Amino acid sequence: MKKMSFVTPYWQVVGAVLWKDLRAELRGRELVTSMLLFATISVLIFSFALELDAQAQSETVGGVLWVTVAYAGTLGLGRSLAAEKDKGSLDALLIAPVTRSAIFFGKMLGNFIFTLMVAFVMTFLLTILFNINLFLPILWIVLLLGCLGFASTGTMVASMSVYA
Repeated sequence: MKKMSFVTPYWQVVGAVLWKDLRAELRGRELVTSMLLFATISVLIFSFALELDAQAQSETVGGVLWVTVAYAGTLGLGRSLAAEKDKGSLDALLIAPVTRSAIFFGKMLGNFIFTLMVAFVMTFLLTILFNINLFLPILWIVLLLGCLGFASTGTMVASMSVYA
């Protein structure tokens, strides 16, 4: 008797690519560490440079958050696919008999998770340094959707430029 599976082969490929990226990051801890270090240094520089009154701080903290997440995310996007190309595993993924959209979606979900981790850590750090309550449900929704959009477009651009 055949075992029933509710997961289609497409989602199995997406899960395998995502799991491979997460395992590689847990093993090496290079990507998220460099993203977090860069973002932390950026937030510290912004907090020292923007010695403003409370009103001005509350108006600039959103920009500081998104600039930090965007720059750290760009650093992570470039490094994630460059490491794949250097090891030759990107070529192995591309010649595998699977649809390329599943590979893209798995890579995008991995980049989304890494970018979202940086955004959440930076939210906590900005709350401490700028003394502004950033624990608002609407902010978390905007962060989630913003990181999803950033990861999807960033993965597409990074995948196009990896062979350029």
